Amino acid sequence: MKRMISIWAIYLRRFLCLAPIPTIVFAVISYPSGVSAQPCDEIDKRITSTPAPPHYPGGWSAYLEELKFAKRGVVDLVLIGDSLAQAWDTKMWSPIRVVNLGVGGDRTQDVLWRLGSREWQKLRPRKVLIILGTNNLNSDKVCAINFGLAQVFKRVAAIWPSTQIGFLEIPPRGPQFLNYNDIRTQINAVVRHVPGVKAINVDDAITCGWQEPCANYLDDNLHFTEAGYQVILK
Repeated sequence: MKRMISIWAIYLRRFLCLAPIPTIVFAVISYPSGVSAQPCDEIDKRITSTPAPPHYPGGWSAYLEELKFAKRGVVDLVLIGDSLAQAWDTKMWSPIRVVNLGVGGDRTQDVLWRLGSREWQKLRPRKVLIILGTNNLNSDKVCAINFGLAQVFKRVAAIWPSTQIGFLEIPPRGPQFLNYNDIRTQINAVVRHVPGVKAINVDDAITCGWQEPCANYLDDNLHFTEAGYQVILK
């Protein structure tokens, strides 16, 4: 049995070393003082930064639908991210011209895959707002999530060099808004120091001053109501 485990360990190491992995620009994530830097190995980083195609049929459908937006040319704002972006009705932004590229369930690696299409170069947004990261919280390390987010920022800047990039800091979620709270606050603290990215924090306002129930959230204390999106708009 020990010999079999040893052989499998050798095969696993060879697979991880030899498996083809898309070319990725790896950034050095520096943690500001007061933020604990959880150690990451290369596998942790690759999980969150290697482009991954949609992991459910609805993701493919949403992606194919959103590709049609690439023909719109100049727009004021592009929303990129998970269900928190997808659920935001673009009519709320009127008269600002907004393209919503949010897909429910997306993680950093899924967004990187979607942004891999050359079609997006036809779209020319003045600003980009990224709402992403909450779906990585239950499976990935802080350092790996920050690493994945850094690659998303770089990808957006590469597609649209002249655009301004904003990031809605991962908002509170769950019972008493404390689900994964330590993890998400560490991630947000790092993003605030990323050059060229404006971090936007709405923690106090979106949680009604950390009081439950809060009209800004749906019953799951994860997704926002229309009132919640109005808070962010302000």
